[in-house]
Amino acid sequence: MKHKIYESLSYFNSVAYKEDIAYDYAKHALDLAKQLGDKEKEAIAYIYLAADYSEMGMMDSLAFCIQQCQPLINFLKDGEKTYLYTRMGELYADDEPELAKSYLKKAIAIHPQSWTLRALSDIYTKENSIAEANKVWDMAVAFKGGTKARTSILKAMRGHYAQIKDFQKANTVADSIIALQQRYYEDQERDRIAEIQAKYDKEQAVVLFRAKYAKWISAAIIMLLLVISVLLYKNYRGMKAEKELAEQERDLEHLRQERCELNEEKRQNEEERSRLEEKIAELRGYEQQTADLQRQLDETNKQLDDIGTKETEHKKEIEHLQQKINDLGARHSGILARGKELYGQIEQGGSTIAWSRNDFVDYIEYYKLLDISFINHLETDYDGLSPKYTFFALLEQQGKTDEQIMNIMGISENTMRSTRSRIRGKQISPTA
Repeated sequence: MKHKIYESLSYFNSVAYKEDIAYDYAKHALDLAKQLGDKEKEAIAYIYLAADYSEMGMMDSLAFCIQQCQPLINFLKDGEKTYLYTRMGELYADDEPELAKSYLKKAIAIHPQSWTLRALSDIYTKENSIAEANKVWDMAVAFKGGTKARTSILKAMRGHYAQIKDFQKANTVADSIIALQQRYYEDQERDRIAEIQAKYDKEQAVVLFRAKYAKWISAAIIMLLLVISVLLYKNYRGMKAEKELAEQERDLEHLRQERCELNEEKRQNEEERSRLEEKIAELRGYEQQTADLQRQLDETNKQLDDIGTKETEHKKEIEHLQQKINDLGARHSGILARGKELYGQIEQGGSTIAWSRNDFVDYIEYYKLLDISFINHLETDYDGLSPKYTFFALLEQQGKTDEQIMNIMGISENTMRSTRSRIRGKQISPTA
């Protein structure tokens, strides 16, 4: 009984987002489970601790709890195994996606849950395996659970299609949710009517039985009272049903509003796509201009070899090309000036929260003047580092502490560890 109290207090404090209190009660439950020698209770206590560590962002402690829980899996019920496998899948999702997928598939094989399906779908989406992600949700549609479970899965499915910008499927799923809930409400209403009718028929039979042994006046009075009772009961049930229908109507309206928001987001994304296509066209034009200038410069150098009689004729053209070269040099000087200004901001305690991608590029161009060998090392020994990852490596090269790097880049400790891991992953091995 004492263990059950600790376990319940841990659960309810966790639901109330009081992870520190939930953690204390989960520890008490774990200690007591070990004293009792109950492996199932011990495994459940580790699951509760893992949930608290996850909410508090203590990923190492979360991994430890899952590791301790693994030898105890066979003592757990199916529902508890599903929860544990899902937690294991979420833990390894970023660093070991294949291992994470194997655990999530185990959880789905036991009992499909909307959050387990979403976790597996998110991994496929991050890998850009959209077809595999869609297969997960096709499998979810085939799940023959209750109305509440199917509604939860359909809502998670709608969120997945919205995330991958497939707004047509998101709208289709939203319509399915509305239809499913409408059928649920209609079935519920028919059950209520049948219940009232059965109750009325039963009471009517009692009245007929008593009518054999009672006077006509007493029978009439009893019948009248029964009819009044039924009417009052029906009135009460009708009012309750109206209240439930009103709440359901609000839910339907909320779903319609979400569908409108999805359509609006789709329209905004299409506008953004048009703007990006225009920018791409401008960049291609710039590339073409650069190629034209280079070609003109090559032609001019060739003409300079034959400078005799053509020198006067091409003098103006050479001067014009020289002006363009000077303009390019001035533009590069502007980049270095901007990079120096950004370098000064960082040295004075500034941050990159408001920086654009070009700001990171300008900073790196200026840093080449300070340590060209290290820049060459990053470009040679790493496979395509982004400007942001290159900037992160430069901060470490300058001897910045982890706390300084987090303040400069406006990132969390988890993001910093993830960035460092991804940079190491892009390093070209010596045998490559």
